[in-house]
Amino acid sequence: MPVSALPSRTGVGELGAYAYEFVDALKENGVKIWQILPLNPVGYGNSPYQPYSSCAGDELYISLDLLYEGGLLKEKAPSFRENAKTIDYDAVRAFKEPYLKEAFANFQETEEYREFTRQTWVYEYAVFRALKKANGNACWNEWKAEDKDWPEVPAPLAKEQEDEAAYQMFLQYEFFTQWMAVKKHANENGIQIMGDVPFYVGVDSVDVWGGKDNFLLDTDGRPIFIAGVPPDYFSATGQRWGNPIYNWDYMKEHGYQFWTDRIGYNQKLFDIMYSNIDIPSADLMVARYDTGQQCGIALLKMNYKSSYTHMTNYTENGNCNDIIRQNAILPAENQKLAEACLIDLNDYSLRVMEKKYEVNGVKTNYFSQMFLQCHGSMSPKTELSIVTRAVEQVQKGYYDESEQWEAHMEAKSILSQELAEQGTIDIPTVAEKIFHEKPELKEEFTEKMENTIFQKNR
Repeated sequence: MPVSALPSRTGVGELGAYAYEFVDALKENGVKIWQILPLNPVGYGNSPYQPYSSCAGDELYISLDLLYEGGLLKEKAPSFRENAKTIDYDAVRAFKEPYLKEAFANFQETEEYREFTRQTWVYEYAVFRALKKANGNACWNEWKAEDKDWPEVPAPLAKEQEDEAAYQMFLQYEFFTQWMAVKKHANENGIQIMGDVPFYVGVDSVDVWGGKDNFLLDTDGRPIFIAGVPPDYFSATGQRWGNPIYNWDYMKEHGYQFWTDRIGYNQKLFDIMYSNIDIPSADLMVARYDTGQQCGIALLKMNYKSSYTHMTNYTENGNCNDIIRQNAILPAENQKLAEACLIDLNDYSLRVMEKKYEVNGVKTNYFSQMFLQCHGSMSPKTELSIVTRAVEQVQKGYYDESEQWEAHMEAKSILSQELAEQGTIDIPTVAEKIFHEKPELKEEFTEKMENTIFQKNR
């Protein structure tokens, strides 16, 4: 459910009362995840996948009712296109603009606000929107030269543009504040937010304008290559998205800073992106071992452990000891590895030692199931126990006490023989042998086994 689709009395979904009511409805119905569309300010075609910024939020989602309740509006805004089935973006923006301007005029800066605006992207985005307005809302690659090159050669803004930039920073602060309150309410009710972070960004965005070297552009700032997909079942001619392609060579040289900054900020907005934060970072060490009796490969997950040490610096005024933090991966002599895998090269069986971590709200064997992508095999004893128990449960409903013992022993003999001959138990085979004269029992047994861990581990 995108935020824009929530019920509203102002023509578009907001971060006010209806958002909280939607969260409450999710809780009542046992829903644990709210998946949303991008929250970024929509650009070309009002598409959330052509946004003006990959970090900023769309001011459309700011609740006017909350601004009134917070004392930033003198009067409550009237209804406009209440519960409309479609969004008229231009009309809604025109309706909300005067109220957002009034709220800005009544706003008093706080330390929380100043801390928010210290983030690098906030002022750059605000300048981008101010200059875009000053250039008739044209795409940045059509602006006058000094505005087009402002990120590389920043110059003081005219007062009108500086005022507009301040207004845009206020809008981002209000959006962030209202969104984080909704997210907190969701989290407190056991609901995680699954965010949508598009892979590409729009060409007419602060991301491209402020980081031109990250993209394959010509000297005029136009994409040399654009994103899309080839012809497929859905489109005989393919799809032309128009997003600029990344300059991966440049990004690699600069430590993929664009992605580090982008993902880092979006981790604040969504849960699903950092819900696995408890899984420790690590190096994977691969070693071959030979004990004389067994030859194999060891996969050792060397989890980082933070520790502190000192470094001696020699200066003109004497020696100075600096305390530095470092990540150690090698365990001490008296420590055991928490996670490892031994692969026997004789039969390629695996022995795994691991810890469970919470992955998206579920305790999971991360190392074996998600990293190694393997599952433990069931012992023959466990197989026999599960199948025998299922047979007994089915037989109890159809045999009297005098017949149960005989039927049970016959079934147990069939199961033991199958396990001894085949090394495992094939359900269709044993079902036919045990219940060949009773098709209704055979069907019930087969259905029962389909819902057991025995089948799920196959």
